[in-house]
Amino acid sequence: MIRSVLVDKVPIPPAHVHPMPVGLPNGDRRYEDELRRGLAQAGGGRLDAAVLGMGPDGHTASLFPYSPALDEDEVWVRFNDGDCVLAPRPRMTLTYPVLCTTRFLAVLVTGAGKHAALLDAARAPDDVHAHPIVGIRPVQDSSLVWYLDRAAADGSI
Repeated sequence: MIRSVLVDKVPIPPAHVHPMPVGLPNGDRRYEDELRRGLAQAGGGRLDAAVLGMGPDGHTASLFPYSPALDEDEVWVRFNDGDCVLAPRPRMTLTYPVLCTTRFLAVLVTGAGKHAALLDAARAPDDVHAHPIVGIRPVQDSSLVWYLDRAAADGSI
């Protein structure tokens, strides 16, 4: 979907496009190796930007409440599964170690169905297991910007 909606319509060099090989048994390791190589060659060692969403359960990327990938502190890419992970399962996800070092992070939250999750996350800013979105904590020289529509912000329909 990203390829047809965005990549094919803008001048992104093919070397900068990295689809996740979700269908391969070792796709998580292969993707992480590809990311690490590409970022090392670019000289920065980290992503420049990432746009994340947030689900009505407070998940982001494919980091779902109470799922194993929430506790990852070294590996950049994981297959993530568990009772709270929505289909298709397992999901491949970037983990906090790579996301939180991204230079610019944007979180886009739309719809009244996300309002309760925003409130819950605000009330428990350290409970990463219940509200994975709160684990998006940029390092010192990174920035995080939240974009909310009115419905997500105030719960209106």
